Amino acid sequence: MAEKELIEQLKVGGIVSIRDYLLEQQAKGLKIARTESGDPSFAIPDNVKIAMNKALSEDKTHYTAGAGIAELRKAIFKRSTEHNQLHLNSFANVIITNGAMNALFGVFHAIVDHKAYKILVPTPTWTETATNVTEVGGTPVFYKFDPFSKTPIDLNELENLVCEDDKIKALIINSPHNPTGKILDLANLKSIIAFCQKHGLFLISDEAYEQVTFDGIKHISPASLSDYDKMITIFSFSKSYAMSGVRLGCVCTKHESILKKLSKIVRCSINGVSSVTQWGGVSAVLETPQSYFDVNLAEYTKRRNAIYEGALKSPFLNPVKPEGTFYLWCKIDANWRPDIKENRSWYMTLEYLKLGVGSAPGEVFGPGGANHIRFSFSCSTADVLFAAEQLPKLV
Repeated sequence: MAEKELIEQLKVGGIVSIRDYLLEQQAKGLKIARTESGDPSFAIPDNVKIAMNKALSEDKTHYTAGAGIAELRKAIFKRSTEHNQLHLNSFANVIITNGAMNALFGVFHAIVDHKAYKILVPTPTWTETATNVTEVGGTPVFYKFDPFSKTPIDLNELENLVCEDDKIKALIINSPHNPTGKILDLANLKSIIAFCQKHGLFLISDEAYEQVTFDGIKHISPASLSDYDKMITIFSFSKSYAMSGVRLGCVCTKHESILKKLSKIVRCSINGVSSVTQWGGVSAVLETPQSYFDVNLAEYTKRRNAIYEGALKSPFLNPVKPEGTFYLWCKIDANWRPDIKENRSWYMTLEYLKLGVGSAPGEVFGPGGANHIRFSFSCSTADVLFAAEQLPKLV
């Protein structure tokens, strides 16, 4: 199959097609580094397994309250107010969702409400963020997220976008940021909150990677800095507790209208999250020892350092050192294959596939991803070390 044909075939399904291609190669016995997707390689905490099995044995397998069982909502309220220091009133400010993607869908749905509103979305961004805005009848308006800058979000750009379009009703941020690994600092967050208050915008904060931060950098929840009632915080159990396949997330907000709409949306779309999963979530929040996070972070740090150093050795990659998440974001140097004018990230992805290394072409992360490439280090350490050795071999 010609290179261009393979690229076009892979583009149809994005990262999923790349994953499937790598699995095919593995089945043929080839050595492959699964550095294309963000699924933690670690097992979920033992206490969570015990809690889920206990729920099964006690027949806790029936309908739950649509917004989630009270025990889990209270546990998340306790953690989010004490650890994240969110300004919430009670556990009624917490809605349980089927993972963070379901949370995003529900929140966007509640804001857009069939009125063709628009939402400011960073680019690059996790692919499904913009897709979910579109799915609920809204329009994503992209703003630049520059991981090579100390202040990745330019408030002047946001001001210009909002002043030109009164249909914009919300701003979404993601810190630590997928795909770049950048963390928004205190000054940037304060200016973003002030901007949203000035224009009456909802501020949606996707904090799926809150537990994965490096070099002593602290994650800050924007809703800890202000009691502005249009703050909406989304958490996920997928990354922190390696529960990606179990599907559990939540939305925290004081905004009464959003809470009422979200409760209806969750009830009518999923009719509540799996009861067994929710009981596992209670244990995850209340009983997971700090050592679980410490051990995982130490391994992530080892992987981060290895793949970052591997990228530095390549003359064709300009990497952002990850401050958080488990992704390495690289700008593709202009000197690599200057004959290729379009789809450069897809061509580089294909070349790394030949070297047994999975990656995600920057273009799948929106217009700001062109001429970039992402490598994940959430897979096994052995895979990451192999990938780090291969990165400089690209010609």
